This record gives sequence, C-alpha cells and structure tokens, in this order.
Amino acid sequence: DVAFVPNGASGKDKIANFVDGQYYNVPPIVPPEGHPRLLAREKDLPLIRSKLESPENKPMYEKVLSNAASDNDCILPLDPAAKSNTNTTCLGIIESNAFLYLIDNEKNLENGKRAIQLYKNYTSSLVCTDQGAKTRELGYVMYIGALVYDWCYYIMTDEDREAFLNTWMAYAMQFEIGWPPIGQANMNSHAIEHQLMSDLIGMAIACYDERPDIWNLVVGRFFDHVIPLQDLLYSGGYFTEGSNYGMSRLECLMTNMW
Repeated sequence: DVAFVPNGASGKDKIANFVDGQYYNVPPIVPPEGHPRLLAREKDLPLIRSKLESPENKPMYEKVLSNAASDNDCILPLDPAAKSNTNTTCLGIIESNAFLYLIDNEKNLENGKRAIQLYKNYTSSLVCTDQGAKTRELGYVMYIGALVYDWCYYIMTDEDREAFLNTWMAYAMQFEIGWPPIGQANMNSHAIEHQLMSDLIGMAIACYDERPDIWNLVVGRFFDHVIPLQDLLYSGGYFTEGSNYGMSRLECLMTNMW
C-alpha cells in the first residue's frame, strides 16, 4: 500500500489497453502531433522566451534558474515514522530543469537529461501511505512527470517512457476516482479537482502516442459528462463552490481550460 515502484517494474501484464467505447464515447478530438503539446506548443516558445525577463515574470524565472542549478539528486530519504516523504522542493527542481530544456533544447540539453533522471530518482524513492493525501500527492507527481515526458520527449529512451508510464499506472490505481477513472461525480466532487482536471488529462495528453486508449478513456469522460455539466452551470454565470473549495477548484478549472 505504498507508491513505491522499482525502476524497471512492468505493469504490462496487469494493465491491458482499454477498448474504444468501453466506458465512454471516443472523444471527437485528439492531441496535436509532435511535442511539446502540454501547456505550450513549439510556436509558443519564441513568445515565452521574449517574456522571461519582463517585470512580472523575472522573479519566477530567476527561481527556475536557481532550482535548476541545485545539486539535489531528488532521492528522497525514507522516514519510517512518516506517512509520506513527498518533497515539493524536489518537484520544483525537476520541473525547472524540464522548463529550461523546453525553452532552449540545444543550449539546455543537460537540463532535459537531468529532469528525466531526477524524476526517476524521485519516483523510485517516493513512499506515500497517507490515504487522505495520496490522491493529491501522487497526482501532482503524475502531473510534473507528464510535463517532463512531453517537454523532454525526444531525448527520452523507450525504457524511460516505459518507466514513467508504469509509475503513473501505479499511482492512478491509488486515486480516489479509481482506475479506470470512472468513479465520483462529474460536477463538484473530488474528481473535478486535480485528478481529472490536470493530472490524468495531463498524462493522457503527454503519452497519447504510446497509449491513445488512455486519452480516449479520460477525455471521453470529459466530452460525455464533464463538459456538458460545466457548460450548463457556467452559461448562467454560476460557480458551485464557495470560499472554501472555490479558489482551489477554480485553479483546477483554469488549468484544465488551458
């Protein structure tokens, strides 16, 4: 009952591909060809680069550079007394290295390679037995991994991709929404937080080339159930959440729209 997945572990025998239409209708769209395609496309990169030093972005860009320069190997220490050894600082280091590769894949080639290795270091040493936090913690690790997978796609080996996918499947099977992710409600449950709105759909976008069945499953649910409900609610200017869940779920909604 832990999130640990040994390097090289294979889930192929346990996780068969889904059949089109098995749970939801096949969605009417697919991700665009090529990488990157999660949060940014190739055509977006010149504009992103031109804005890095703008006053509102410069402090964060400097933080990215500082993160990427860290010598942290992102191997998490094991604390038998703790329910989780997750570390968001390490995830920031991984994401920062991947982002630098995204914006300049020639100059920052080593950052891309480092992002891939650090993610494998992190996930092979991550342990989470906290049932109350597992969905969110493992989901965020999945989302960061999807960014690395997509942004650094062309320097990953087949073994790298398999390791990432096996890790994500191990995480997905521990989510509250279940695996296949058909549980919980489509309007304002925990499903309409990061599980569906960023983590699973981020994975589905990143690995579409290797696992189109995951895209059809996750995004099929969006088109069959989530989008119609969201359109109905928001066409009336209505947001179902209050001051407690409101900000968090609005963040998930905005990320999902992007």
